[in-house]
Amino acid sequence: MSSIISGYEYDIFISYRQKDNKGDHWVTEFVNALKTEIESTFKEDISIYFDENPHDGLLETHNVDKSLEGKLKCLVFIPIISQTYCDPKSFAWQQEFCAFNKLANEDQFGRDIKLNNGNVASRILPIKIHDLEAADRSFLENELGSVLRSIEFIYKSAGVNRPLKPKDDELHDNDYKTVYRNQVNKVANAIKETIYSIKNPNRAPQSKSLLGFDAIEEWPKKSVAVLPFVNMSNDPDQEYFSDGISEEILNLIAPLSGLLVAARTSSFHFKGKNEDIREIGARLNVEFILEGSVRKSGDQIRITAQIIQVSTGYHLWSARFDRVLHDVFAVQDEIAQSIVEVLKIKLTPGQTISNVQKGLNVEAHNHVLQAMFFANKGGPDLLKKAIHHYKKATEIDSHYAGAYAGHANTLIVLAYYGLEPYPDIFKRAENAAMEAVRLDPSGANGLLALARINFAYKWNFDKSDRLFQQAISLNPNDTESLMWYGDYLKSIGRFEDAKTLLLKATLLNPFSLWAQLFLSHTYFSLNESLAYMRQTEKILSMDPEFLPVFVDLSAYYGQHGRKEDAIENWLSAGKIKFPLYWNNKDSHPEEGVKKRLEYIVSTTNKIRHDGFLSAIDDIIVCLLQDNYEKAVDVCYQIYNEKAIWVPWLKHHILFQFTGLQGNPRFQKLIDSLNFPAI
Repeated sequence: MSSIISGYEYDIFISYRQKDNKGDHWVTEFVNALKTEIESTFKEDISIYFDENPHDGLLETHNVDKSLEGKLKCLVFIPIISQTYCDPKSFAWQQEFCAFNKLANEDQFGRDIKLNNGNVASRILPIKIHDLEAADRSFLENELGSVLRSIEFIYKSAGVNRPLKPKDDELHDNDYKTVYRNQVNKVANAIKETIYSIKNPNRAPQSKSLLGFDAIEEWPKKSVAVLPFVNMSNDPDQEYFSDGISEEILNLIAPLSGLLVAARTSSFHFKGKNEDIREIGARLNVEFILEGSVRKSGDQIRITAQIIQVSTGYHLWSARFDRVLHDVFAVQDEIAQSIVEVLKIKLTPGQTISNVQKGLNVEAHNHVLQAMFFANKGGPDLLKKAIHHYKKATEIDSHYAGAYAGHANTLIVLAYYGLEPYPDIFKRAENAAMEAVRLDPSGANGLLALARINFAYKWNFDKSDRLFQQAISLNPNDTESLMWYGDYLKSIGRFEDAKTLLLKATLLNPFSLWAQLFLSHTYFSLNESLAYMRQTEKILSMDPEFLPVFVDLSAYYGQHGRKEDAIENWLSAGKIKFPLYWNNKDSHPEEGVKKRLEYIVSTTNKIRHDGFLSAIDDIIVCLLQDNYEKAVDVCYQIYNEKAIWVPWLKHHILFQFTGLQGNPRFQKLIDSLNFPAI
């Protein structure tokens, strides 16, 4: 029987060491079970090549059976990865695994193909029947060029490491909590997804124009960064005012579709640094820079501003404004308008650049500037100060839509710290966001807050999607909208679309650790292991103590059987988050996995007793212990609390452990969330 695609000998090629089929004939039984499962999975007849008498032990100096070379021209290659398979002298390794890897990388489809759901999968689908030694795993990964991702048929318990049997292996006895029939079904479904994506590459076209254009090459060519204006006042407490002026100007020009505007986080990275304009422009990926200064004394203000072309260092425009405080809105409008004129940006019909037209109250606006100052610094205490100032602004001016929107988004950020009951804080956030949208339906920030609430708390995914798209259409340069919509798309499984959004977010905001982190998550979901590892290295070069990266890496290594690396990263996370509880002397690598896990459990129990540990911390500890039932219990706990982590359950790195994904209770929880079809 030939392949369902012309030009290929077989659909599936099964590769194995003869040693692994002696005795109970495990491989033969697996192939028969797979054939039966495929018959109930595919409409078409699928051909499988399986040689029950391979020439095991053939060396490179021996002749290769030419008929085998032809049979290797298949769509999916399944190696049975065992304790003996990774042997460079074996026929299966050299003449099958390495040979197919080379053939697939050079043929018309390539080894790694884009699936119809937007993910990327390898045409090499490893079946792992033993836990591997570190050297064998590295051997495999060097040939693949990526981390090994396999479907596991392993029975593991104290002192036991053998293939999972189709009968007699009770779920509760197996540390991996896997069921033979379920694993066979996963293999058949993975094969179906891969072959159908090869056969029908356009069956499910990806959504386009998420950003108003279809490719990075079509992004607007003109770009600008607004650097923080220098506080020239004698009073350092006026710093919030100079920061606020620059941020308000940035907010005025950010919605312009013909211009890329560097995000506040990245442009403010250069605050107080005497760096060359060309260096700043290169690091922010912009062609023009706006910089200036502010001097405030009583009711009098002096604002200077200049637009500089990065490539030449020339000033294209400069101005000085001596005004009374009440005129600050008009000054901001004039500077923003000058950017449009100097850079020759075309406004869309009906588009205006004006704070004056909004009739803002000066005193309320001053509170908003202070709120923005505290919110941008982050941390629970400063976020609460920001919320106080947003509330004061709306008490002074009950029609201040921007203050309501800022209040809502700051409450959502505060919710991530888990210091207040989720229903209370999200209800307050929703009320503020709805008032912002009621007062200003064209305001992107109010829509962004509602989108995040419907995603993270209400789990109303369709409504969240619409709100995110509305917010981005109103402000295509808002990296918060791009970043959180990218996270939403990744969470529901639209990985390629998420990548597009997050690439733009990181272009506009290269110093945003969270945008970079979400992009790393997307690389993981796309099975782009090399890109994922490079991205995590990039984040740690920006901030060597960025806690979420260590949590992610702990889960990542844990899933690939690298317990030592997983524990090392979890210990690093613990020392960053709870420095008073973790002691470098208390856990050494030479103590081994079991001893170090005991240390982790005893320390986390101590932290839990003092009331500091989060549910996410509990989950990762359970997963490191292979205690999947308890991990599922904690997942149900955060589900019942309506915690903001719930939409991450399906695709986040943390929850991709085989023992968790194969748990019926966990899958029931995922199904209850009703993620949209993709």
